[in-house]
Amino acid sequence: MPVIRPSPTRTRRVLPYCVALLLPFLLPVQASAQQDSAEPIEEIVTTGSRISRDPNLAGALPVQSIDADEIQLSGEFSVSDIVNDVPALLSSVTSEGSQDNGAAFADGAQVLNLRGLGSNRTLTLVNGRRHVGGVQGSAAVDVGSIPMKLIERVEVLTGGASAIYGADAVTGVVNFITKDDYEGFGVDVNYGISSEGDGQQLALTGIWGMNFAGDRGNVAIALDWRTDEGLKVTDREGGEFVGSARDWVNPDLRFQIGDIDASATPNFAQYFNYFTTGLINYGLPIPSEADFIADYNAEFGVDPVLTDAERALIARAANAPQRAVLPGRTFPFTSGYGYIIPGNPFTFAGFDPLTPIDLDGNGTPDCLDSFTGYNSVFGAASFGVIGGCWNVEADGTYRPVRDGLVATGFQGFGGDSFNTIQNAQGDIVPPDDKIILNVLGSYELSPDTSLFGELKYVTQETDTGGLPNSFWDLLFGAPDNPYLPAFILPTAIATGGVAITVDPLHFDQFTATERDTVRGVAGIEGTFENSWTWEFSLNYGRYDQRIETSNAMINDRFFAAIDAVIDPGTGQPACRVDVDPNAPAQNTPFEIPAYEAGYFTFTPGAGQCVPLNIWAGRPGVTQEALEWVTVDNWSDLTIDQFVASAIFTGDSADWFELPAGPVQFAAGIEYRDESSDAKFDPWQRGVIPDGSILPAGSNINDVSENTSLVFRPQIATRDEKGSYDVVDEFVEA
Repeated sequence: MPVIRPSPTRTRRVLPYCVALLLPFLLPVQASAQQDSAEPIEEIVTTGSRISRDPNLAGALPVQSIDADEIQLSGEFSVSDIVNDVPALLSSVTSEGSQDNGAAFADGAQVLNLRGLGSNRTLTLVNGRRHVGGVQGSAAVDVGSIPMKLIERVEVLTGGASAIYGADAVTGVVNFITKDDYEGFGVDVNYGISSEGDGQQLALTGIWGMNFAGDRGNVAIALDWRTDEGLKVTDREGGEFVGSARDWVNPDLRFQIGDIDASATPNFAQYFNYFTTGLINYGLPIPSEADFIADYNAEFGVDPVLTDAERALIARAANAPQRAVLPGRTFPFTSGYGYIIPGNPFTFAGFDPLTPIDLDGNGTPDCLDSFTGYNSVFGAASFGVIGGCWNVEADGTYRPVRDGLVATGFQGFGGDSFNTIQNAQGDIVPPDDKIILNVLGSYELSPDTSLFGELKYVTQETDTGGLPNSFWDLLFGAPDNPYLPAFILPTAIATGGVAITVDPLHFDQFTATERDTVRGVAGIEGTFENSWTWEFSLNYGRYDQRIETSNAMINDRFFAAIDAVIDPGTGQPACRVDVDPNAPAQNTPFEIPAYEAGYFTFTPGAGQCVPLNIWAGRPGVTQEALEWVTVDNWSDLTIDQFVASAIFTGDSADWFELPAGPVQFAAGIEYRDESSDAKFDPWQRGVIPDGSILPAGSNINDVSENTSLVFRPQIATRDEKGSYDVVDEFVEA
């Protein structure tokens, strides 16, 4: 288990070497304070400084603020949606946006990102104090654990904060200041539903507080329950395209379906004709006028007389930007249930554009019915040995591939490949349930000394699903595989095998994320006779996260299960490796994904393997096969934070005064200890299970280049543990 060694305690001193340069700017502020000294002064919680003063008057950078009234009037359901109205926080991750960040954030996480420079450079505080993180490998805070109804205001300082708070505040600080000294009882109900009658959100908040001991003490309890039913892509017309846009090569640079017509574009129709030149009539780049005339003349011996429609297409390509942002991005060489290709990817036998299969009965070989099909075989302008000519439907039927917009041979928008990007199981907004309990208290020991404390517990659960659990390019189908579709069997016999490329949706992978946050603060504060203030506080936080993902693909079992034959003893389909224990382990021809073939989780010939039919959509997957080739994964994350701090604030009146008044200052020390512990299940870590030909408990990486037993096989997953402690000494004036 790799361990990040704790670093030695380090000390960082922030000294006010530049005070002399700043004094001319501070003098008017001090003078104003003296003139108004007769008026009562309310205690100020300051962001960007440890001195209680208006940061917008004393600081070089402005502090933006959102108060409780603005939060109430916004009608927003989550904290991140509120602060996202601040321009500098537009790049922050909302609950729905967490799905678009890969493994960076847990589903449902709400993480702030100032100026788009990274959440790990944005410091999040609560009442001016640090908060335990909620992201693996980072101090970034999941602000969804902060109770909205207790927020008095949010202050945002966009820069210049690292000198005060440290390097994790390079881009700035967001400080959530909560209400205190609450007295009475209040209930708040927040219900929302979209104009389409879906996406329901409900929040129930109750707050109770009372004074005691002759108003010297106060205690408040707040309970917040929130549920968001989320929004599936099927709940809205066109919902599957939400979040599917991509900046890719502009499709206007290529011929699209319907651009070439025998009557309107006769020269193009004659030239871009497979039976004439070996070129298909859409999907290829639109040439310039000069290039097309030269190519046409070289082929037919005369110059073409271009029509207005042909010149318009040439002009479209000539004037089109090189890039375009469009919805429905795809990788047009795979689909959720597979593209079948007419050739042997190991020997390159076959791949004939004129393979005599015409499933749609239109009189054209199916490989010429789509650009994807044409690009998969050996045509005059094809890439070859990629994708396929026939799409497998979810119900196990077959038809020629249907393209969307063609951007390149490897990029597109829409078409049959889109179900690998989004499908009916996908979420636009993930469902989320949350309970937040807060207890706040204070007690005045004397007129100059008070105790204070905070306690918070938050539990959240988010469930998502719908995407493929893996991707596989050119999985081999041998001629003796009983699951091969009848229409492709003659080709498989002639070429020695065919292949299917698939990002499988057969297995319904779902993810459940549970997050618990506990945080407690206790301290004592007071005022000396000379009006100096002091505070000692202890701050402890713990974040626990568990992610469970169903139906992760076990790599070696998947390859063994799809390589089926007829068992001569039973006459039924069986895994080849059980019929012949010496059969070589399977792989893809180009190792996409990267994988070293072998038998790692079972014993060949032991009868453990269950055959899997990936050629027939969902009906091809039996429950027994599903349980054999998949396993549920889990990961646990625990982050601990302990902070002890002492701070004194005052002025120089006891020693000297400048013409504009005494110099204010703050000084103190802070000790911080943080640790993170991430654990993953043995399958992800590559630990060999019982029943294998290898010793149970050993690691797959000891005998192969693979690092994991589940997809993706050569991306290492290891338990991680690390900690650090730091002492900060500071002086500010």
